[in-house]
Amino acid sequence: MDVLSWKEFVAGWAGGVAGLGVGHPADTIKVRQQAFTERIGVLKTLRTTLKYEGVRGLYKGMLFPLLSSGALNALFFGVYANTLRFIEQKRAPGVERRNNWGDDPSTKSGHPNRSTLDVFAAGCVGGLFACTLACPIDLIKIQMQSQTGVASSKEWGHHVEPKHKGMLDCIRRLCHKRGVRGLYTGMCPMLLRDVVSYGVYMTVYETGLQNLHWNPVVSTLVSGGCAGVVSWGVIIPIDLVKSRIQADDIKKPMYRGVVDCVKKSYQAHGLPVFFRGFSMMMVRSFPVNAATFLVYESTLHLLKPDMDLSDLGLIDP
Repeated sequence: MDVLSWKEFVAGWAGGVAGLGVGHPADTIKVRQQAFTERIGVLKTLRTTLKYEGVRGLYKGMLFPLLSSGALNALFFGVYANTLRFIEQKRAPGVERRNNWGDDPSTKSGHPNRSTLDVFAAGCVGGLFACTLACPIDLIKIQMQSQTGVASSKEWGHHVEPKHKGMLDCIRRLCHKRGVRGLYTGMCPMLLRDVVSYGVYMTVYETGLQNLHWNPVVSTLVSGGCAGVVSWGVIIPIDLVKSRIQADDIKKPMYRGVVDCVKKSYQAHGLPVFFRGFSMMMVRSFPVNAATFLVYESTLHLLKPDMDLSDLGLIDP
């Protein structure tokens, strides 16, 4: 297996930052819909956030993911690519992992045909490894996103109001109260969510690239966008449970675990509660993941040591 290269890291960082920049405001709205006890629509969530916190309120919790998105995406894409290569080499020695915009005479799209099961398995393994970084990132992000300020508490309804002065203060409080283990609050539902969703994510993406024989940019955008929509659509209930557990009060938690969160959420609001944030998630997923994959693939293409600058339009052929 190849060692994760700096090119994968740079491409992963670029793709992660692109997706984060496109989707963080919508993610804040989604998290607040899921984490708060009262049922709040998309428009009211947006209006209340802007009224009391301004545009900056939509970007709460963005700093830590922004700083760590490179490592997270590099870890996932690196583990995925190497796992898939390992599986394929075991099946048929000599198979090489190619960039999606590379030349492969065996296909019209320039993308090798792959077993759906192999892609799904590699995606699950990548998701498993990504959770080690994703859990603390999501926890701190959600803790910050769920802070709305005392003035708006009546409009939001009753909910836990964590009081962190910033990202570092949030980390300090979590570690002080629960030790390093506190940074992995919500790890169980996150594993249930990410292992499956990343497998679906890469399966839909690779299937799209194999079947859409369009311009590489358009194929990447459509395949990446569809991968995001489908993968998020299948895990929305467990994502709500994860969001509630991670947004819980550090000092006086409401939930004792996944089962307790499911039970209390169902008793209070019925089955529909597990689909809160669904519409915003669907709206957010396509552009975020389209941008992530486009920037990731194009960055890898730019970093190819044997790239032809005329192919990129940078010099005349």
